[in-house]
Amino acid sequence: MKLNKKISFLLFFLFFFLLSAKNVSGRDSFVTVVNPVRGNEFSDPGNPFFLESVNNLLAPLNQKKIPATWLLRYDAFSNNEGIVFFKKLAVERPDDELGIFLEITPRLAELAEVGYPGGGLFWHDANKIFLSGYKPEERIKLIDASFEKFKEFFGFYPKSVGVWHIDAYSVRYMSEKYGVTGILICADQFGTDGYQIWGGWWGIPYYPSRYNILLPAQTHKNKIDAVVFWWAARDPILGYGGSVRESTYSVQANDYLSHGLDAVYFKKLMNDYLFDNRNQFGQLTIGLENDNNWEKLGDKFDRQIEAVKKEIEVGDLKAVTMGNFSDWYQKKFDISPDHWVGEWKMSTGYRIGLNQGMIVDLRIYNEQWPEANLLTANPWGTLSLNNPYKIDTVRFSGSEKLLDFEVNQNELVKKFGEQKIPFGIEKVFLLLYYLITLLLIIFFLRKNLSLLILVILGSWCLSLPMAKSGLVYPFGMGFWGPNGHDGIWHLALINQLKNFSLNNPVFSGTRLTNYHFGFDLIIALLSRLTTISPLVLYFQAVPLIMAVLIGVLTYKFVYNWLSSKCSAWWAVFFVYFGGSWGWILGRGESTFWANQSISGLINPPYGLSLIVLLVGLIKLVDYLKNPDKKNLIISCVLFGLLIQIKVYAGIVAIGSLGCLSLLSLKFYRAKFKGIFHLFFGSFLVALIVFLPFNLKASSLLVFSPLWFSRSMIAFSDRLGWFKLENARIAYFHSGKWFKWLLAEGLALAIFIFGNLGTRAVGFFYGGFVWKKRKINPIELVLFSALTISLVLPLLFIQKGNPWNTIQFFYYFQFLMAVFTGVTIGNVFGKTGKLKKVAVGIILIILTLPTTIITLKNDYLPSRPPSRISIEELEGLNFLKNQPAGSVLSYPFNSDWRYKFSEPKPLYAYETTAYISALSAHQTFLEDEMNLEITGFDWQARRKDSQLFFLTADQLWGRTFLQENEIRYIYLVKGQKMNLGLNDIEAEKIFENGEVVIFRVK
Repeated sequence: MKLNKKISFLLFFLFFFLLSAKNVSGRDSFVTVVNPVRGNEFSDPGNPFFLESVNNLLAPLNQKKIPATWLLRYDAFSNNEGIVFFKKLAVERPDDELGIFLEITPRLAELAEVGYPGGGLFWHDANKIFLSGYKPEERIKLIDASFEKFKEFFGFYPKSVGVWHIDAYSVRYMSEKYGVTGILICADQFGTDGYQIWGGWWGIPYYPSRYNILLPAQTHKNKIDAVVFWWAARDPILGYGGSVRESTYSVQANDYLSHGLDAVYFKKLMNDYLFDNRNQFGQLTIGLENDNNWEKLGDKFDRQIEAVKKEIEVGDLKAVTMGNFSDWYQKKFDISPDHWVGEWKMSTGYRIGLNQGMIVDLRIYNEQWPEANLLTANPWGTLSLNNPYKIDTVRFSGSEKLLDFEVNQNELVKKFGEQKIPFGIEKVFLLLYYLITLLLIIFFLRKNLSLLILVILGSWCLSLPMAKSGLVYPFGMGFWGPNGHDGIWHLALINQLKNFSLNNPVFSGTRLTNYHFGFDLIIALLSRLTTISPLVLYFQAVPLIMAVLIGVLTYKFVYNWLSSKCSAWWAVFFVYFGGSWGWILGRGESTFWANQSISGLINPPYGLSLIVLLVGLIKLVDYLKNPDKKNLIISCVLFGLLIQIKVYAGIVAIGSLGCLSLLSLKFYRAKFKGIFHLFFGSFLVALIVFLPFNLKASSLLVFSPLWFSRSMIAFSDRLGWFKLENARIAYFHSGKWFKWLLAEGLALAIFIFGNLGTRAVGFFYGGFVWKKRKINPIELVLFSALTISLVLPLLFIQKGNPWNTIQFFYYFQFLMAVFTGVTIGNVFGKTGKLKKVAVGIILIILTLPTTIITLKNDYLPSRPPSRISIEELEGLNFLKNQPAGSVLSYPFNSDWRYKFSEPKPLYAYETTAYISALSAHQTFLEDEMNLEITGFDWQARRKDSQLFFLTADQLWGRTFLQENEIRYIYLVKGQKMNLGLNDIEAEKIFENGEVVIFRVK
């Protein structure tokens, strides 16, 4: 109590000292009285007692003739009493303003036909009352419902809106559609009410960025034409801190009263905000919520209004509504001007806080840095809204820096660096790369116009499913299709190979086994040689080149084999665009289990294996024509390497060469020696590149005949023909074997022909071979490959993930695409022009829907299924720049899948390798799916990880970290450990609103 008296005494003299310096420059100063009004929806619905406190607030305003803005929550203006009261107020106080207090209530959600989040602890949980707790399309519904009702009752749309947090997406929408000019949000606070709002301007109005409500716009392009007001502006000295205590040093009467302070303190804060001659204007927002304790705070509010009135009477101050001030501000400023509050300087480019010559807080702003949950729904009852920092002494005590330079944008950037979006890439680079690629395609294929057009269209379509992934958007780094798992795994592996390491990226302390990493090694070497990020190479650069090569090499192979341009062109068409019949049923490409051509490159090793296979087939044609050593060696190396690029391709290729070798004893005895040398050489190369990395590998195949055709009709996410599945089971158990065989045969036929779509035409090529009673070696090797790639997935599944052997079937589809093209070429060679055109158009019309629908539904939507948020990217980028060490993260929790809306964060989407992939560190346990596929016993580690985060045993915790050589602990919001940092001898090295990283000493 004595301390509070001393503070009051000092503040009293400080106030009169500052008073002598105020307003000498003649610039404008404004006070805006804003009173948020809540109805009784959460307390006593139907009882209008909430209006009694409004009358209490009105009394001093009427007496001093001070205008005010009244922000009404939906439950305050959606009942007769509230409507009558505020209509009357608008007549009696014409200078006042009515606006909306946009807290979301259950009744408003019901009106907007939006689901209101259940559970939680309080009605004021962040994911319930703030728009950011809802998906963007739901926010629009809630805004529209609220504004339309407001207009229905009062005859106009409001110009001012407030709530303790409104996201920039919603503000932009309200500004553009309804002409909202003023937005009231809560001032900076680190740990009050579960709402963390940290890093914005210190209580001064500004134009916000379209990406972040806490960032001032730096350009007209990214400016929202609305002015941000701050509720409960903080004390520029005492208000900076990490607890409720600091944040309650504010202009709010209920706040400073808790510290034993009074009107003298309020007048001191008025001087800080209103009468600083370094600024072009002064502005302060004051007011009270109607559900405060009026008996306790009423006289304090009266004294605030009295203090305001005195300044007005002497001509130093104007009292204006939010709408009036917004109008003044918009006429006065195009871009928000620099501003000082105490020792805080705010600029559109930075915010800096000083204390006795030391920098205690520094944010260098980037207007394109998106706020958390800008385009995603916040699932938490708490709010974490943070601007990135260069210095933050609340988070990191003792991190202040000496101010030994002039405070300006250039000096700050020079000393502390720009605030760049992590993992962002220059779009100019990508555009230039695509342009150069296009010009090269045109140059090399200029003499074959039909092929040129086909390759451009086909390679564009084939690379699109990859191109959007790995780029940074306002919601974070997006991943379309299976890239959120498979692509992330490849990136993690590439980062290890880039350092010439065969360490398992997701199982620290072990080596990679049971995996074919040829593609990943190539990307790693390319990245090392060019310094281009593996992200760019994997998602944007390499897929386009592979797509072009697949088309060109398919054409070259078929033409070299048959000397038919028509057959070669149609083969390329079906390789690029071949699809299933799923579209006829209104279903997706994998209705019958297999992905189709359009999704070929989301499995880049498969795409690379096609390129190597095609080059091998081209050289095989040359070798059969001219069996010299050069062609033999090249062919052997190409076919042998396939096993390390894609093991399924290696098995198909070596197996088909083995069949050719055996059958050549009957059909081509004179060529047997050369063919056998080819098979043996290829087999030898395969052993050389496979065995050293898989000495301890075990078989991953399980004999399970017809698993794919059976599961296709049994699984609801596939064809789901449950009547056929039930009949099949019934016939088996009742011993009706003939009917059972018919059911099995029908399911198998649907599996094969449903997946092939128009490529089933390729079966007719067998008729041509039968008709000519002769089969050449190329046909024999292709038929052998066709048989192997069909039979193996029909007989075997894979341990861990049974569906993985469907990848054998991809080569069956590819070969059938080639045979279909050859078949059409043969038919067209004997057909009139009119029939060619008609048949060609029909085939194209029946083939393209799979590609078009898959692109439209899966790969081109603006919202992907998974992402890594900007906050996580910031944390992962920080971790990437730390010394090498194993990272411990929380084990994957599948229940979190249902907590988040799309795009889901990767830690909730699936068990993935994203920490390793983006940080380039090994992790103790990640991507349990790939660990299962590659045969690692990961369950024990999962139990140990779970125990570490739950245990209170300090000795066990320290021992666990030491024995497993854990260097870093990585946690996201909602995850925690029971042990303290001192318990495990660790320190915090990074923290933002979503991520915290600890380093084990």
